[in-house]
Amino acid sequence: KKYQNSFWVSVGLNLKRSFVLWKRDRIFIRASIIKNIAMGLSVGFVFLNTDLSSSFFGVLFQGNLFIMLGAMTSAPDKLDDRAVFYKHDDSNFYPALSYIIGQALALIPQMIIDVLLFGTCVYWMVGFVATAQGFFVYLALFFSFNFTMGQLFGLMASVAPNKSVVQAAGAFILLLNVLFCGYIVSPTVIPDYYIWIYWMIPLSWVY
Repeated sequence: KKYQNSFWVSVGLNLKRSFVLWKRDRIFIRASIIKNIAMGLSVGFVFLNTDLSSSFFGVLFQGNLFIMLGAMTSAPDKLDDRAVFYKHDDSNFYPALSYIIGQALALIPQMIIDVLLFGTCVYWMVGFVATAQGFFVYLALFFSFNFTMGQLFGLMASVAPNKSVVQAAGAFILLLNVLFCGYIVSPTVIPDYYIWIYWMIPLSWVY
């Protein structure tokens, strides 16, 4: 038997470990709270109670761009965790998949904080549809995109040889999402040989 614990026990152990590490980093948590409130208020005041449809699209684009930039800047730090994982893997502590799932689940509380603080400020200050259903759908889409981008940039951090490659690949993915999401260039004018990028990138689906 390669692993002493079952798969789901290993998931729980990795989840607990990652959650404890996140909870102990109180400086990061406080900084993220301040950052999300500041960015939410900044975007909210710029588009305060707008009635232009183009402004609503601009708010959605800026909000999702804010998420992508946050995920991209945090990705290089994940390379430091690989040394710990390799050590545990060599000692047959747990399967790699249990480590990935545990880490992904442990990030959910931070993502909820980000979505609630930034998303709430933006949604009500800009003047989106003032219904509970619209608000929660907005938060759900915001959260799903946040989770998706976090895992995408985490994937790059798990396969890249160093932080420079992670930053370069992240910049390229960011460029593809910005150019082909449908905000800067309308999908109707994207050439046929590039339209597959529009359907592939995450931002076009949430935007």
